[in-house]
Amino acid sequence: MTLNTNSKLIRSLSEQFNLKKTLLCAVAILGLASSALAQCDGSLSVSIQSTEATCGQANATLTSTVNGGAEPYAYAWNNSSSDANQSNLSAGVYSLTVTDNNGCTASAPATVASVSCPVVATQSITNVIQNAATVNWSAVDCAVKYRIIVRNVNTQVQQIYFTLAPATSFTIPNLEPNTPYTVRIRTQCTETGASVSKASATMSFSTPPCDGLLSLSTTTVTDATCGQANGIVNLTVTNGVSPFDYNWSSTQTTQDLNGVGEGTYAVTVTDDLSCTVAGSFTVNNTGASTSSTVDQTICENELPFVFEGQEYTSAGTYEITIPNIFGCDSVITLNLNVNGGPVLTAITGLTTLCPGTTTTYTTDDIPGATYSWSYSANWITNSGETTNSVNVTAVDTTFVTVSVSNGCASDTLSIFVNSTCPKPTGVTTSAVDATSATIQWDSADCNQEYQVQLKQVGTGVWNIFNAGTSTSFTFSGLDPLKNYQYKVINICSNLTGSPILYGPVYPFTTPDANGCSFPQNITATNISATSALISWSAQASLSYRLRVRPVGTTAWTNYNLPGSLTSITVTGLTPATVYEYQLRAECSANAFTPNSPSQNFTTGALRTDEDASYLNSTVVYPNPAKDQVNISLYADQDGEALITISDITGRQIISEMRNLNAGVHITSFQTADLSAGIYMVNVMVNGKQQTTKFVKE
Repeated sequence: MTLNTNSKLIRSLSEQFNLKKTLLCAVAILGLASSALAQCDGSLSVSIQSTEATCGQANATLTSTVNGGAEPYAYAWNNSSSDANQSNLSAGVYSLTVTDNNGCTASAPATVASVSCPVVATQSITNVIQNAATVNWSAVDCAVKYRIIVRNVNTQVQQIYFTLAPATSFTIPNLEPNTPYTVRIRTQCTETGASVSKASATMSFSTPPCDGLLSLSTTTVTDATCGQANGIVNLTVTNGVSPFDYNWSSTQTTQDLNGVGEGTYAVTVTDDLSCTVAGSFTVNNTGASTSSTVDQTICENELPFVFEGQEYTSAGTYEITIPNIFGCDSVITLNLNVNGGPVLTAITGLTTLCPGTTTTYTTDDIPGATYSWSYSANWITNSGETTNSVNVTAVDTTFVTVSVSNGCASDTLSIFVNSTCPKPTGVTTSAVDATSATIQWDSADCNQEYQVQLKQVGTGVWNIFNAGTSTSFTFSGLDPLKNYQYKVINICSNLTGSPILYGPVYPFTTPDANGCSFPQNITATNISATSALISWSAQASLSYRLRVRPVGTTAWTNYNLPGSLTSITVTGLTPATVYEYQLRAECSANAFTPNSPSQNFTTGALRTDEDASYLNSTVVYPNPAKDQVNISLYADQDGEALITISDITGRQIISEMRNLNAGVHITSFQTADLSAGIYMVNVMVNGKQQTTKFVKE
């Protein structure tokens, strides 16, 4: 009984002990779990650094870095590795899980890239001198060759050099001293160049200067003599690194020059470091043989002429030899010209031309002479006024004169140049009615435009019209049964001083509204000493009344003429007398038009001595004159007449050259614009001249 009881007691106590032990273990386990959970606070982290797999090989690395948590750490890679770091890896994607001592974890991914042709890992520049430098780099396993890219910073010129693997250095040649450069390296991993790395980082360096490294010294120059190629230049180079290259401006490449003539020679010396030095040396010519020519022109009164110690008494070519101490003779050729003075033989150029014409006048070309041209102050000089050929713009009639001098003597020559503006001819009146009239004329030479002037007789007021280049003009707005006068003027030039020759005054009379008009185109021709033919245009008239009288008298001689006549010869006139005449028409019984405007003619002189009669044949009237002066002149044969009007100071106002048939001629000039005073009229007909004068009121 006791044994059983004890056994039960022991079993009970044992069960109680095991229960307590179990409870204590559970409590301990719960405490540990609670402690572990308390340590995973997120402070554990991991990062991975990777390198590339190059050249298709398994040569990449992964390096992990763990922060936080409790050591030791357990590493679990996705490729089953349990190391903290890995090497000899191929390209791919990797991941790492790290577990610390508290059971906390942290993970990170990593990618290993594949590079078929990598950039060199390290590089440097060494051994830099004036013309070279060495590039160094770390080897690339799969490299076939390397490209060395060199750029001159100053010029931006780039040069690429190639060197074969396994070389890890290259010396850059042909650099320039004192110059900045940049260098980059590219790895070429195939022969064809299909696989080439990027360029490495840019490296910079500068070559040192050549200061003081190379110089020229002790150069001896031996001059050439007598114009020969026997000069010498001895050149000495100091410092620098041999060998030296010599580049002379004479294309020689030797250190010294031998057998050179007179001149300046430049040289550039380059040493083995590409340093250069330049110099220039002059070889003179001592006692050279010379040959020269002297052209000498003198006046006759300067003979004999002394040259190089010798006298010369006449023109010619002389050769003088002058020796020198070097045995070289100089020869001088003297061309001696003796000038007796210039002689002008002719002036060529136009002698008749229109005002405003540009032309050239030329005279003899005399070497060494100076020229002076003169002509009307109105003319315009364009060029050449001091040469033998002058270009001018002619304006009016003048003498063209040239003077020439050669320092010894002078000569003068003149020609007469007629620059006039011809009057319009063939002037006629037509289509005259009560309020208008049309006039026509022949085209005149030298014309630029025509001016037409009109006034009603008795008013004294001239109305001016521009007809342009037309040869007809119609007056309008006229009054019926009025006497009118008109002039047609040829405008040849608008240049200052251009002559304007006013043509004759032409009359016409407007009819009344029924058409009764003055006779038209009344003229006096066939004028002799005692008779004149007066004619007019035919028109419907019952009769005509003509009256004639000497100018200055009051008594008219009247002629009653039938309407069928268009002319009458008036006889019994007094020789050398100015007459005026008028004509009117009887349109119907006792219905007359007013008299036509007065017109004049001058009878010829009865001649016993031709020259004496000529001197009395020029008549100027009216005198004194107001708006117009008429000049009656006589030509004993066909020829030319030059009429000039000048003021009392001799200044030419009007100049006109006219072609005349034998007989008496009347020329009219407008004087309304002239200042009051005395004017001289000079008439030259066929070589005979007469001067008279008139007074302008």
